[in-house]
Amino acid sequence: VENTRENIERFNVSKLSIVLQGDLFEKIDERLDFVVFNHPFFPDHPREEHVSMAFLDSGELLQRFLGEAKSYFRGSGRIVMPYFHLAGPVNDPKKHGLKYGYKTHERFRTHVTSGLQKGIVSIYELEW
Repeated sequence: VENTRENIERFNVSKLSIVLQGDLFEKIDERLDFVVFNHPFFPDHPREEHVSMAFLDSGELLQRFLGEAKSYFRGSGRIVMPYFHLAGPVNDPKKHGLKYGYKTHERFRTHVTSGLQKGIVSIYELEW
């Protein structure tokens, strides 16, 4: 959340952005046009330590998000989501987006060759 706020200031988009921290849409009281959602990629249940919630989920969070998001759009809306393919299909936005009625487009794909986690990363756009 803090990193997002820093990037909003850095890229001078504060008049176009709202940053809230909560359980998915619990703090949203207006209709949206666009959502960026960086969900947990890896299929497992989070451990007791808080940090594991950022990268482990059994698939429930993504499916709950996709099911709820539609009711928060003004009409049509877009969601942008990254995805690390090494994680497998459990939390794949393309797979679940189609299941929930979204038009799903891969807008960017790269192969990460350095660092701890190597592999294909995509940026998906889901349209409602």
